[in-house]
Amino acid sequence: MPKFKQTPSGRVSGGTVTDFAAGRTRLATRAVQLVDYYSDGGQTRHFLFRFPDFGRPGDDVWRGISPGEFLVLDIPGIGAAPFSFTYPPNQYGEFCVLVRHQDGVDRALFDMEVGSTLGARGPFGKPWPLAALRDERVLVVAAGDGLAPLVMLIDHLLTEHWCERLALVYGARDPEAQMLTPERERWQKQIDVFDTLEQGAGYAPPAAAVTPPYADANIMPRYPATSIRRRLSGTATEALPGVLARFGRPSRALLCGSVTMMRAAAAYLVAQRLPPSAIWVSAREQMSCVAGLCAHRYQTRCAEGPTFRWDKAGTWL
Repeated sequence: MPKFKQTPSGRVSGGTVTDFAAGRTRLATRAVQLVDYYSDGGQTRHFLFRFPDFGRPGDDVWRGISPGEFLVLDIPGIGAAPFSFTYPPNQYGEFCVLVRHQDGVDRALFDMEVGSTLGARGPFGKPWPLAALRDERVLVVAAGDGLAPLVMLIDHLLTEHWCERLALVYGARDPEAQMLTPERERWQKQIDVFDTLEQGAGYAPPAAAVTPPYADANIMPRYPATSIRRRLSGTATEALPGVLARFGRPSRALLCGSVTMMRAAAAYLVAQRLPPSAIWVSAREQMSCVAGLCAHRYQTRCAEGPTFRWDKAGTWL
């Protein structure tokens, strides 16, 4: 896996001449090609894209992307939408995003054929707070496709041995709605991974881990089939008392999922005496644009998001 380092947040207001140049580059549209895809969970796909002629002037902004940054994919005649990197651009300009089939751009991506060309802008966004997680006891709570913005982060924390201890609580409606199974299977060899299912009856582990068709491209390595050992019934928030009984009280927490889930999880953790300033949430759905250039009431959040500390986000999320 590539090593990550913290880079500028992608904001285009203020700063040096170099900052402004980088901001213009981020807002410029770069052509990308759809290389491959595979299904993962109900109505969800991993898409592999490639920048043609990667390495030309202006492509430096796509190197060294920090966990938590995202990009915007633009389909001519359809529109544009933000997506999280699950694997950032490698030396060949190949990267992966996770997409859930909904409407608009999402649906158009599912209809695209391999070899199709579309636009990409970015990277944007304030990354996860790596410095604040150093040598800490970190609890990650995610639900549904809220795990996608955390893949790069968890890989970094494990590869760099960044934390004193790390655990993941991942909630889904039912087994068919679970995503990123190969990643969770891999992580559970090093950390506690707690799967929670709202409809847990009839759950059975997969016979084998999903192997992406492009695994040999060194984007997503092959993982041996294993089983995630801890499966709980209920929502991710409802699982927290049992998780903390095993993990102990975290010193840092990262939350990503529905607003309802993040509010409930943050409230529970604060009640367990975790300071609001030690909790971070991803609020990308509250962003109207990606750089604070809109005239929307969310303008400040667009410029400063999607990652917020709970003592700031809790007043409006």
